[in-house]
Amino acid sequence: MKRWPYLALFFANAVVAALLATYGQDLLELSPAIGRCDRHANAHCLGQQTIYRASATISAFFLLLMLLSVLYERRAFRSRLVLGCQLPMYLGALTGAFFLPNEVFDAYAYLAAVLSGIFILMQIVILLDCVYHVRDSLLDRLQDPKAPRSCLWPCVYLGLSLTGLGLATLGLVVLFYYYAASPLGLGFLIVTCVSILVVVPLSVADRVGAGLLPPAAIALYLVYLLWQALLMLPDFEPAFLQGESRASTISIPSTIIAALTDSYTGWRTSCAASSLFRLELPEAQTETALDAVGAEAGRNVVDIEPQIVAPSWQFHCILLFSGLYMAMALTNWGVGAGKSDTQRVSMWVQIASQWATTLLFTWTLIAPVVLPDRDFS
Repeated sequence: MKRWPYLALFFANAVVAALLATYGQDLLELSPAIGRCDRHANAHCLGQQTIYRASATISAFFLLLMLLSVLYERRAFRSRLVLGCQLPMYLGALTGAFFLPNEVFDAYAYLAAVLSGIFILMQIVILLDCVYHVRDSLLDRLQDPKAPRSCLWPCVYLGLSLTGLGLATLGLVVLFYYYAASPLGLGFLIVTCVSILVVVPLSVADRVGAGLLPPAAIALYLVYLLWQALLMLPDFEPAFLQGESRASTISIPSTIIAALTDSYTGWRTSCAASSLFRLELPEAQTETALDAVGAEAGRNVVDIEPQIVAPSWQFHCILLFSGLYMAMALTNWGVGAGKSDTQRVSMWVQIASQWATTLLFTWTLIAPVVLPDRDFS
C-alpha cells in the first residue's frame, strides 16, 4: 500500500481543522456539542474543540491501522477487506466526534500534551537525519567522478549554507530588537547565540569535518524555536504583537514544520535501513525482484544489496504521535485562553526542544572523535 495517501489525509485533516478554527466560527456554532462552548470564559473554545476532535480522530485512525498492520504482518488476517473501508471509517469517526461532549476532548488534550513529547523527540532526530541526508546527497554529486564538471552543485551547497546562516543571523537581530527588554528573553537570546557560535566552528573543524550546511540548518531551526518561545513570554508583549493572538501567530509555522516532518518521515521509513525501531524483517520481505530472477536462472545475485522496507506499523505509529502533537501545535499547547501558566508551559517546551536539538547535534559532531572505534556511518 502506498504511503503518500496517508500523508495527504493527515495534512488535509490538519489544514481543514485549522481553517475551521480560524474562519468557520459561525459554522461551528451549529454543532450540538461545540456550540455549547463558553466563549466568555475562553474566546478560543470553538477553535480548540474543533482541533481536538480532528486530532483525536486522526490519532485513533492511525492507532487502528497500526494494530491491523501488526496483525497482518503476523499473518493473523487479510487486509484487503479493510483497505476499502479506511476513508469511510475515518469520515464516520470524524462526524461522530462532533456529537461527543466537550469534556471528553478536554481530557484528551491532557493526554495529547503528555504524549506529544515523544513526537518532539522524534522530530528532532528526523530533522538531524534530514540535514545530514541533504548534505550527503549534495556531496555525492560534487564528488562524483563520472559527472561532468559544473559549478552548479558547489553553488547550491554554498548558497544553502550562507542562506541558512544569514537568515539565522537576521532572525537573531530582529529578536534582540524586540525582546532584549525582557530579562528572561535576553537570557534565551544569549544562550542561543552561544550555541550557534559553538556548533558552527565545531562543524567545520578539521577533525569533525561535518561541513557548513548542517550547522546552518540547525542554527536556523534554533532561531525558529527561540522565536516560538519568546512569543510565549509571560507578562511581556512586544510592540508588533499588541492586539494580536499569540496562538494564531505561532500555530501556522508549527503546523508546517510538523507536516514536513511527517512527509519526510514517511519517505525515509519507506527506504532501506531507515527503520526507526531497528526491527529485523523476515527474510522473505528482504528479497528483491532481481534475487528471484537470479534464483530461477540458477544464478546467485551477489552484487545487488537487498532493499528493506520498514514495516507499515512503524509508519502508522509515527503518524499516531503526529496526530497527538497536532492538537498541541494548532492550539499552541492550549494557550488560546491567554493564561500565563499555559504560556509559560509552551515557552519552556520550545526552549527544552531547542536545548535538546543543540545537545543531539553536538553529539553527532563529537561522537566519531570521542569514540573512534565505533562506526557512525
